[in-house]
Amino acid sequence: MASHRLLGVEGLVRAAMTGAFYCSGIDVAKSAKLVEALIEGEEFGAKIALTGLDELLHLHRKKYPKADRRIPRNVPLVERPFYLHQILRDSEVYEKDTGILLDQIIRVIDGRYVVLTALVVTDEECYVDPRGFALLEIENFEKSSKEMKLDCLKSNFSKHIESELYTSVLTVNISLATRNALDAVADERAK
Repeated sequence: MASHRLLGVEGLVRAAMTGAFYCSGIDVAKSAKLVEALIEGEEFGAKIALTGLDELLHLHRKKYPKADRRIPRNVPLVERPFYLHQILRDSEVYEKDTGILLDQIIRVIDGRYVVLTALVVTDEECYVDPRGFALLEIENFEKSSKEMKLDCLKSNFSKHIESELYTSVLTVNISLATRNALDAVADERAK
């Protein structure tokens, strides 16, 4: 008999983000340390839209005006993404493995700054906004995870980062990584 553990959305997000950073070439210990700093950072943790599903629903509100009403009222807010994902996954507007407008993008620039930006989607093109807000400053990125230090940049930090001015830019779509993890959970439940 197979046993299943319940994994809440926060745990799933942490695992998905860690995996996305790892797949982009950052070792797993550094990836986990970055994710911990991003989620736990008091200054910006609440700014990270974890799945992009609310934005997708908002974009298609006319087509699915009561979609979010299908979520039971007693569902805790932190579990809402599981339900919203299933509703949208069963619709024609959801595409697996596809970035959507305003997906949250994390960029590691020159191994020095961790920057939050967004995916821009128009009828003609899809691109990552080159402008963003520095969330973390990294010291010793090239060294081991124990030597790597992450400093949160306070909300009054006014430096805007334009990634085109740097030589090394690593880009991770954390919203898409989280939706892919939700897809994997839904696929597993369907078996």
